[in-house]
Amino acid sequence: MGPKMQRKTESAKRTFFFYDDETSGVHHNFDQVYQFAGVRTDENLNIIPNTEVNLLCRPRPDVIPHPKAFLTHRIDIRQLEANGMSEFELAGAVQSLLLQEGTTISGYNTMAFDDMMTRNMMYRNMRSPYDHEWKGENNRFDIMKLVTMMYALRPETLNWKINADGVESFKLSDLSEANGIVHENAHDALSDVYATISVARLIKERNPRAFDYLLNMAKKENAMALLSKREPLLHVSGFYGKGVKCTSLVLPLIMDAENKNKILCVDLRHDPTDVLSMSSNEIRKYLFTSREELHEGAPKVPLLGIESNKLPIIIDPTKMLNHKAASRCDLDVDQCHRNAEIIRNNRDFVLRVQQAFIGKMPVHHNPYAQIYTGGFLSSGDNSVRTSLTLKTPETGLKDFKIENADIFEFACKTNDTLRQFDLMLRAKWNSFSDKILSSSSFSALELKTWSDYIQDRLYNEDGNSGLTIDGYRRALEMVKIQEILSEEDCELLDHVTNYIDDMEKKAKMIANLASSKEMMEVAQIESECSPSFAKFIKIKTEKEEEAKREKEEEEENKKGNRKEQESSLSI
Repeated sequence: MGPKMQRKTESAKRTFFFYDDETSGVHHNFDQVYQFAGVRTDENLNIIPNTEVNLLCRPRPDVIPHPKAFLTHRIDIRQLEANGMSEFELAGAVQSLLLQEGTTISGYNTMAFDDMMTRNMMYRNMRSPYDHEWKGENNRFDIMKLVTMMYALRPETLNWKINADGVESFKLSDLSEANGIVHENAHDALSDVYATISVARLIKERNPRAFDYLLNMAKKENAMALLSKREPLLHVSGFYGKGVKCTSLVLPLIMDAENKNKILCVDLRHDPTDVLSMSSNEIRKYLFTSREELHEGAPKVPLLGIESNKLPIIIDPTKMLNHKAASRCDLDVDQCHRNAEIIRNNRDFVLRVQQAFIGKMPVHHNPYAQIYTGGFLSSGDNSVRTSLTLKTPETGLKDFKIENADIFEFACKTNDTLRQFDLMLRAKWNSFSDKILSSSSFSALELKTWSDYIQDRLYNEDGNSGLTIDGYRRALEMVKIQEILSEEDCELLDHVTNYIDDMEKKAKMIANLASSKEMMEVAQIESECSPSFAKFIKIKTEKEEEAKREKEEEEENKKGNRKEQESSLSI
């Protein structure tokens, strides 16, 4: 089913770790994992005894959950409060599971959602966001992608349930029902894990070549080997829609200038004539502006990026695409090849495409949203962060180092001081505030900074940092209008609302404590006597002045460019 690919000899015995998350909402940066469940299998998808895990996480004081989340996973928030571990502890437990050498990390739609939640949890809690995905020959797999591949190219492999829109459903619960798989508690994380394994096993048994082919694509070098040939490829992705069976022919053009794992491609299904004459700015405009904002009749730009490290479903069409398959996908293969020839003969267009994809992403003001835009963590910064995850001998290895750390001091040890200060402070206080406050031994400056952040987080309606308390109440009212709620649903949501009310009261108590006369006096003494605070303020001032200069230079450059454009127009 395509090119033979050599698998690297690996010392560790390979296993799969299938997992699933239930969360407070759908935002990777600002929501949190409530339930993490998983189980390990061997290469043949046989469950390895005593590897099942089912972990609960305590709600964070800076996360307002969405009411719809609880109607989906149906977790009682009181159970999370009573039995959940802190997010800092959960991050460590999950990292230990996923870092096992020779692990293929998998699940259902994990690459689009759960893996992103995991990366962000690691990033927030002083762990490397990516190590578990590649160290020790680890990689990632996604059974939803495998299902999409079967739907597009080998639909007879599975039975399909038709949904309300009249098309085949990819929902895990519908696949389970259509294929006789027991799936008693859909959206319970552990139940979803076992259902996912059953679907994977079914496909592996019925079409082992297809299973192994996509598993080979989990190694990015195998995907890049195909993309680098710059020949038309069959590409299967939900991006194209079920109307064309999630399939098209693409022509790889050139590597993305800012991401070596991404190859920029053109969708050969569409006539490239319009886009061939566009400048890089026009391509960027029509590609990245929503259709609603563009003028009526604006050209559709058939360009996309395929990332070799995200399990792309790409296949040599000469090995797979016969007349019957092409007809099913509504592909005119001959026309696609003619379109490819037009593009091949226009080298300048390829360079303009590469230029169009270059663009500095805006850096979000909230460090939680800077996992990608804030720059990669240096090895030195990672070392400082990792040191905070260790248990301290002074407490008999009961406490994490971060619990008693001077955050100003540790932030100053990093190059990325300001971002790391915010991340360290939140990691410490979000997970351990009750324990810290009960000890009566803490920094008044840290408390005030964290309390101000919590107040901003709960009430600031900037719309870019997650749900606020008022946002929760509006969402709850919408749910009551849009959904037919059972008595059990109402009880579940009542518990969430009670939690939100208590959360608000607690935040006010902490704000009052942080702003009390006694605490402000302690904070004043700290600010005058703490060397680490003085050093932090010095670094902060210098970095703010540097950022101001860079912004002024950027504005001057923009003015200069505008003057040049005006001069050229007048000529």
